[in-house]
Amino acid sequence: MTKAMLGLYATATVWSRIAVEALLRINAQVMFPIYADLINRGDAHLRRKLFKARLALVLVFVPPMWALSLGGQWMIDFLYDPRYAEAGWMLQILAMGSVGAIISTTASNILLAAGDSKRHMILQTGRGLLLIASIAVGAYFGEVKGMIYGVAASKVIDYPLLVWAIRRYVVWMPILDLSTLALSGVVIMGGHAYLTHI
Repeated sequence: MTKAMLGLYATATVWSRIAVEALLRINAQVMFPIYADLINRGDAHLRRKLFKARLALVLVFVPPMWALSLGGQWMIDFLYDPRYAEAGWMLQILAMGSVGAIISTTASNILLAAGDSKRHMILQTGRGLLLIASIAVGAYFGEVKGMIYGVAASKVIDYPLLVWAIRRYVVWMPILDLSTLALSGVVIMGGHAYLTHI
């Protein structure tokens, strides 16, 4: 990457992370208390409450990522001068990966609520290694664009590691998570196909 390209990437990253950063703040106030109660009491009512809370957060924060993935180029063109145009396609790719990051963010707090620092460390280390590997593979096959696809892909392919980390606490919600990923794939791919032909 040239310095100019790195600056464009930084701009795209800021916008692709905006929902995740907002979610991190809300997540600590909404999800952490539920997880803490679940660890202490573990009743079915709390699991239903947990599902509703996670569903609400997904419904609020995932659709903006769909919008950025489909309209990120238009947004960058509107907000910035032509020198930043290439940040648009970067934003569109990174926003796809942010869907996976939103799912992980709403689920992984159980580890901190349970005081399971070992699994939390393994999860974070695994994510870091997957990110590096995804960047390397993407860069090898697709240079800069491939590298950015690798960054986005790492946020989704680390899902099995998340499942391993949280499953022992009986808070894994495959229907919510996998349906969110599947619907996101349909909306984003369908949207891009539609926009390409209009």
